[in-house]
Amino acid sequence: MSFSDIQFKHDIKEYLSERFTRIMCDLDVDCDERRGIWFNKLLETLPIPPAYTIVRVNDLLSHRDEVQQLLQEHINKQYEQKRVKPPAVVPHPLLRDVLVIPSGHRDDPEVKPESLEVIVDLACGMAVLRGADIFAPGVMAAPVVMNRGDTVAVYSDVKGLCRRGMTAKFEGERLFLGNGKAVLSRHDIFVASSSGTAVVMTDPLFDSPSLNSILPSKIFLQNLPSILVGHILNPQPGDKVLDMCAAPGGKTTHIATLMKDQGTVVALDRASKKIARIEANGAALHLKCINAYCFDGTKACATGTEMAEGKDDCRPPFPRMTFDRVLLDAPCSGLGQRPRIYSKMSLSEVKSYPALQRKLFSSAVSLLREGGTLVYSTCTITIEENESLVVWALQKHPEIRLEKQEPHLGGTGLPVPGLSKEDQQKVQRFTPTPRLASGNQGRTVTCDNDTIGFFVAKFVKLNNR
Repeated sequence: MSFSDIQFKHDIKEYLSERFTRIMCDLDVDCDERRGIWFNKLLETLPIPPAYTIVRVNDLLSHRDEVQQLLQEHINKQYEQKRVKPPAVVPHPLLRDVLVIPSGHRDDPEVKPESLEVIVDLACGMAVLRGADIFAPGVMAAPVVMNRGDTVAVYSDVKGLCRRGMTAKFEGERLFLGNGKAVLSRHDIFVASSSGTAVVMTDPLFDSPSLNSILPSKIFLQNLPSILVGHILNPQPGDKVLDMCAAPGGKTTHIATLMKDQGTVVALDRASKKIARIEANGAALHLKCINAYCFDGTKACATGTEMAEGKDDCRPPFPRMTFDRVLLDAPCSGLGQRPRIYSKMSLSEVKSYPALQRKLFSSAVSLLREGGTLVYSTCTITIEENESLVVWALQKHPEIRLEKQEPHLGGTGLPVPGLSKEDQQKVQRFTPTPRLASGNQGRTVTCDNDTIGFFVAKFVKLNNR
């Protein structure tokens, strides 16, 4: 299997193709040509990791220049074991708390698989593509003769069919990720149940630094559009802010940092197991203003009965107009995530998200004070979860207004019915533009456009008095 073989189910591909082709027709251009450049390029993009590792600096504890130097020293030392030069850590030109590390996209025919083959699960494989080494729990199969120090070829089990610990050669669908050096033997992994790093990637196809557990109180690995969301929300010290769907807490901790840890950040998530992750991320960055609760965001606004019982604004559900700012990073189909090699998602599941997103949005509007800011975001590419949601929101809630975003690093919205040209300019759609995609001639690839697929809309609640 190659990186061009992105695998969505056929009906999802047909659904996306039809929707995007219809939009291209509305642009009054050659639909076939635009479809060939736009949609096919998008499919080429998703299996490939972005060409940049993005690091958010916890500037409450450290200056960005100091962290830049420490990261560079760590990367230089790490790359002494690799066959490529270490990348340079550079500051983002606009975002004051962001460092950028270019990654090596290697289309190198000289990288040939070694004879000893290690199979890892899909999640581990995707992490390897973003720069991670291989931890023992991610290993599904390894040769009986594999010992510490051996050079091995690493493959990802694409469809999850490899039985853990199998000794026969895995013949299922797999993807070559590069070569590495075994730190643990097969016996260590499957018999002694050793933990920790099993394989260090010495010759990956897509080279990125491994930053796991590095400077844990000073940095947070995060996709650039996700960091941008916090700056667009622009929380201020003393604000009361709601992050409605907060796990694992990357945006939550960024909000708290931007507020200088002064005020209150309420983080909600429906999954109780994820609350501990939010709290752990906050603690790692030494943040104290975050209050995380296991609660359904669609029910976060208190009802009349609850208000009659003397409901206060300390715990959910909350009275109407409790918050100065609300972030709704909504549950979505996630079709913009990269790298994405295989998806089990069904078309009916993809189509189910807008209904939930609308319920959450209405709850967010109710909880937002007049004059407050609401930012809506997703990490998906579908029109229904992005531009069409904005059209619905403006029609359903006349008390809100779509606002221009600062900074604006992504592209503009697609021309859907009901969204004016002016409003298309106000939203941000990140459509990935990787180095390896065709139809990319003449466009400079930067960390601002070689990202995951993402969408952001900013609203302000009007004062109706």
